[in-house]
Amino acid sequence: MNRRQTIILERLQSSGDVSIRDLAEKLGVSEMTIRRDLSVLEREEGITRTHGGAMLSRAGIIEFAFKEKERESSQEKKAIAREAVKLIQPGMTITLDTGTTTLEVARLLSGIKSLTVLTSSLAIASVLYAHTNIELVLLGGMARKGNPDLT
Repeated sequence: MNRRQTIILERLQSSGDVSIRDLAEKLGVSEMTIRRDLSVLEREEGITRTHGGAMLSRAGIIEFAFKEKERESSQEKKAIAREAVKLIQPGMTITLDTGTTTLEVARLLSGIKSLTVLTSSLAIASVLYAHTNIELVLLGGMARKGNPDLT
């Protein structure tokens, strides 16, 4: 994502919608450049294109907030995840709570054989579901507003 697209997302986050004309003027680029940026953001960030602009969909708002949280202290979260994974042995059953640090742990589990993972995080479940060496148990509950979790 380039700096202009980051600015567009920030404006969407603060106001909920943007117009192509206003963005082009404020960013000093053509309307066609803004249209291309909005196409990328629609595909990658979950915004909704509208006639003459764009808006954050409910899903886009949640996903944007989660991605922002994921980017915060990302190096530290990855370091914590690397240390945590050293404690996990083949055949274990582990529980991964919701959160972006535990999501980093989940991303590192693919090489551990015969692992069972219990979680209520839809984000963690989406990372782990395709790994044949991991038995995934998704804990039930109601979808939590504003987060990809069950409660």
